[in-house]
Amino acid sequence: MELETEITVAIIASIASLIVGVINIIFNTRISAKQNEIELKKTRIELLEARRQKIEVVKSEISNRVIDLSDVQDFVFEIHFPRMVDFFQKNSSNIFSIGHLIDEKFIIELKALNKRINGYIAKSKQRIKIDDHEAKKDIKEMSNIGDKINDKLDESLNNIEVEINKLLK
Repeated sequence: MELETEITVAIIASIASLIVGVINIIFNTRISAKQNEIELKKTRIELLEARRQKIEVVKSEISNRVIDLSDVQDFVFEIHFPRMVDFFQKNSSNIFSIGHLIDEKFIIELKALNKRINGYIAKSKQRIKIDDHEAKKDIKEMSNIGDKINDKLDESLNNIEVEINKLLK
């Protein structure tokens, strides 16, 4: 009879130990999953912060760059167009460096205009007459896109902020 009691006690102790072990495994799995989720969110936030910093650097560079046409009384295409092109291409180059963080349609539009401008430059170097009417349309387009640049940078910064806030909830 005493042997049966010892066996029963051993079986009960083993079952209790097994139950405690299973509960421990379940809690540890949940804790580990929660820690992994937190680490993943932290990594995503760090990535978004790095993206935000890149955009802010570009935005700062562009805002610090100005085109000085204060000496211009009459716009002389041959004199002032190159200054505008240089200004625009520097800004475009900054935008292209973070193009993957900006609205894709805007980047396509910017690339198309840059391609046309590069065509004007190539023709100019070859002493080929540039169609003033087309070039003047693109000057207006440079101005329009130049105005959009800050809007697109702000839009990207806002999108990043929204993503960070979602992760923090």
